[in-house]
Amino acid sequence: MTALNLSYSHELFHTITQKNWGDSKYGNLNRDERLSDSTGRRSRMLLMQQLSLAITDTANRDTHIKDALATYNQYEKQDKKDYDA
Repeated sequence: MTALNLSYSHELFHTITQKNWGDSKYGNLNRDERLSDSTGRRSRMLLMQQLSLAITDTANRDTHIKDALATYNQYEKQDKKDYDA
């Protein structure tokens, strides 16, 4: 499995499964998974989707790479705190 697939699966877990978790009575009570950081998480998910498309949709690879680069640059500028984390 590639690093891209692992990252995509990880972020997908946070966007779909984690929001359905109940309150924890044991360990990690604060759920320090950065749940308030939905903007950064959405940017990372979009970036991974664009890169996946660049790999799988070779006819439009350049377009997907340009889209991913634009997303990356926007993420770096608009969410500096998350980007630096």
